[in-house]
Amino acid sequence: MRIVCLLRSLEVGGVERQLTGLAVLLKEAGHDVEIVTYIPRDFFSNYLKENGIPATYIPKRLGPFTLARDIAAHLKEQGTQLVIAFASSASSKACLAKFIFRDFKLIVSERILFKSFHLNDWFSFMLYSKADWIISNSYAQHNHVTSFVPAFRKKASAIINFVDVDKFVPAPKKGRDGVVRIAVVARVSRRKNLHGLIKAAGILKTRGLQFKIEWYGATRQSRFWKKCMALISKLGLDDVFEIKDALQDVRAIYHNADVFCLPSFYEGTPNAVCEALSCGLPVVCSDVSDNALYVQKGVNGWLFDPTDLDDMVNVLEEVITKGRDKFEEYGSAGREIAIRKLSMDRFRKEYLSLIEQLAESNA
Repeated sequence: MRIVCLLRSLEVGGVERQLTGLAVLLKEAGHDVEIVTYIPRDFFSNYLKENGIPATYIPKRLGPFTLARDIAAHLKEQGTQLVIAFASSASSKACLAKFIFRDFKLIVSERILFKSFHLNDWFSFMLYSKADWIISNSYAQHNHVTSFVPAFRKKASAIINFVDVDKFVPAPKKGRDGVVRIAVVARVSRRKNLHGLIKAAGILKTRGLQFKIEWYGATRQSRFWKKCMALISKLGLDDVFEIKDALQDVRAIYHNADVFCLPSFYEGTPNAVCEALSCGLPVVCSDVSDNALYVQKGVNGWLFDPTDLDDMVNVLEEVITKGRDKFEEYGSAGREIAIRKLSMDRFRKEYLSLIEQLAESNA
């Protein structure tokens, strides 16, 4: 089958990692796969080239309707039979394209659980009526979507993110000093609650705790990045809090850390949490979306309320002061959870089964 995976861009991020990974899995299953984007960023370009996946960039010009027309023309020219679009922006463009060129099946995907709907969300959900199937990458998001539009229950399901457990493996044991190293892999954005974590670090430092936080995800020096850097300087945290560029070799980040943290206000199923668990790291993260299904207090990590600074500080203090003896135990338990719930084989089978179902419905 000729399949186009439609994505806003190839910038660093969990959505991009999952869809490029899916493209490779579909190619390995024998499908003819292409990635199409409309924002010129290329963090995953080398990964696609290494796996023989062509990537086509369609310039965004004169607004979303012109872009949708250009995407539709490309789909028609290439004889596309199926489009898989990830996240609201690409999913909306794919739905608009289907108004123009109808001869393809369309899977759209909701990736982030929002607690409320805005005008753009209403518009997106109206467009989703054109989709043949709606995927959510968390059970919480699936319930949210189908509660908001009950008619979608007949064409919606949850397919949880995958992690390559053969690639993301625990690091060899090595000696550690007295400093607890906390890694974060996430975009530098308000949604990820970077500002809140910096404030928490400021309080933890005043309590004399020995820790180091390294946040990987700064690919551009945005206004928000500048604001966060200024706060780090103001609180005197330059020796304990660093914001670093995203790395292609993300596994090395987990291997150099003692614990992984993700303080987001809202999520789907976070890629980074899945990878950290697979690498045998204990995880401390916000209690949002499906996080509690994979990070269980007293088993493999800790959870906190991202809107409550005191709760975040108290949980992180427990991690730093009392968690050391649990790191190895929690890491092993997290690795088992990743293997059992987040396997690549499960992800591949669920998508291939859905694709087969849609192909049969067209016969």
